[in-house]
Amino acid sequence: MAARKSHSIEDTTQVVQLTPEQRRALQEPHFLRQVSGPGSPRTIPLTTERVTIGRSESAEISVASQQISRAHAVLEKTPEGYTCRDLDSANGTWVQGVKVASAVLRDDDTVQLGDVVFEYHEA
Repeated sequence: MAARKSHSIEDTTQVVQLTPEQRRALQEPHFLRQVSGPGSPRTIPLTTERVTIGRSESAEISVASQQISRAHAVLEKTPEGYTCRDLDSANGTWVQGVKVASAVLRDDDTVQLGDVVFEYHEA
């Protein structure tokens, strides 16, 4: 009978301090909560790098509202977080009540497209 070999296990656990931005990035997914307009209420997880919002059925977030352009706005993940960018829509994109061409979203921001309002949340 062969002798058993003993194995030693080294503890390589290290404590790593994360910045608030790094902690936020690990808390996936961020999400939108539609609070008004056709189709509300609903919660939409943001799990991809780019999400188009519009009236078109081909938009990742499709909303059946005549006040929204077919491709109204896009959310893009950047190192700073998600950015909301208007796609030259007819009625504009509003973040926190301010008309924007582009804005970095922060937790609890409101995003309004026509008669549709979303709340942005960092999980």
